[in-house]
Amino acid sequence: LPLFTFYLLRDWPSLLAWVDALVPGRHRPTVRDLSAQVDERLSGFVRGQLTVALVLGVVYSLGLLVSGIDLAITVGLLGGALFLVPYVGTLVAGSLAAVLALLEFGLDWHVVAAIATFAGGQLVEGTFLTPWLVGDRVGLHPMIVMVALIVGGNLLGIWGLVLAVPITAALAVFGSFLHGRWLASRTYAAP
Repeated sequence: LPLFTFYLLRDWPSLLAWVDALVPGRHRPTVRDLSAQVDERLSGFVRGQLTVALVLGVVYSLGLLVSGIDLAITVGLLGGALFLVPYVGTLVAGSLAAVLALLEFGLDWHVVAAIATFAGGQLVEGTFLTPWLVGDRVGLHPMIVMVALIVGGNLLGIWGLVLAVPITAALAVFGSFLHGRWLASRTYAAP
């Protein structure tokens, strides 16, 4: 993946020029405008995901600190960073926090507190953080984000969860373009 990314970044301008040359001249401004809008929304998605990961890392760290778990900040930030792969952050860091609590305190409320920290974080993330932070940045209503995640997850599993919001954002750009073209058409304007 790093090698692929390096060559993709290195050759990106020539790749864009090649794709641009494939588009007929009269359609280039429209295609460039649509591409810029999709790029803006996808960039917003990435920034939103990173913001959610940071907030979750802080929430997990604070919850584990309050619970008295050793390595709370490390485990919490690991959970936030791994959030970028759906469910992996919660499962890996949550399991690690529970094991650390079990080893340090035995089977008592600390284990429950560690698990509750990650369960609560997932609840807050799915209900509030992702729909508001990511949805706002990609120009989608929070309800549309939730529906896209449900449909994507049901259709394609983890890959569907990863790709649901970016694909929905791109489709929203194209849908808005087609809607504008329809409203400007002679068919629509005809009595």
